[in-house]
Amino acid sequence: TKKYTKLLELPLESQAGLNTVDDNYLIWTESMDDSNWYKTRLHIYDRKQKKDEVIYCHSTDPETGMVYAWNWSKPVIIKDKIYFDDYTGPSKVDMFCYDIKSKEIKKIQEMAKWPTKYKGEVAWNEKGEENQIFIRTFDGKQKSLITTIDTDEGMFSLNTGGDTLVIINNGLYVDKHDGNGLQVYRDEKVLPIIATKKSSLYLEWPETDGRIVIFGACGIYQKPVFYDIKYDKIIESAINKIQTYLINKYSLS
Repeated sequence: TKKYTKLLELPLESQAGLNTVDDNYLIWTESMDDSNWYKTRLHIYDRKQKKDEVIYCHSTDPETGMVYAWNWSKPVIIKDKIYFDDYTGPSKVDMFCYDIKSKEIKKIQEMAKWPTKYKGEVAWNEKGEENQIFIRTFDGKQKSLITTIDTDEGMFSLNTGGDTLVIINNGLYVDKHDGNGLQVYRDEKVLPIIATKKSSLYLEWPETDGRIVIFGACGIYQKPVFYDIKYDKIIESAINKIQTYLINKYSLS
């Protein structure tokens, strides 16, 4: 029989959000003000040593004592490094790297967010010229440009599976027209999958394993939609009111 094991016990006023997990570590975010997520910090839990520690407190506005913005991106674990972003000021977000062994934190890029793993390296998007987003990788020493996306200031999120980048952009420019969209970057090409000018169709929370893309449509509690990359088919789920989901190599949950 399977048994659940309690890892941590939180104070009643705290809330926890699971970000990332691998064979060695679990990265999670704690809300220190009940469920409002106005004051948060990042934890790392060592699964082998069974130890938890705070590695970063998210920046707060000195006038309000609250974070500058809610942050929905997920930290990424690559070997002994954790990459994450933080809103460090009004309309300002930076990319950081935490070294698990040395316990040092370094800012590695300004105006960059949505870290993800792409071909063994960290990737992110950063603000370029007007109506442009640059997607770059970083191998620890050198930054490389993958592609440039035309966009406005809309919601932008990034996820990867194998050699596939999934881009959800609720400010997508398709033939220079505003709209909401899903794109896949593969084989050095950006392929538009969904593009619509309907403001009621809002896309978010992409997950992929390189074969299937799942994303939400229309709001926080949304209907999950699947895109089969190989067969180029979109499948709409009959299940409603799903907030988050995760793909692993065995199943979708």
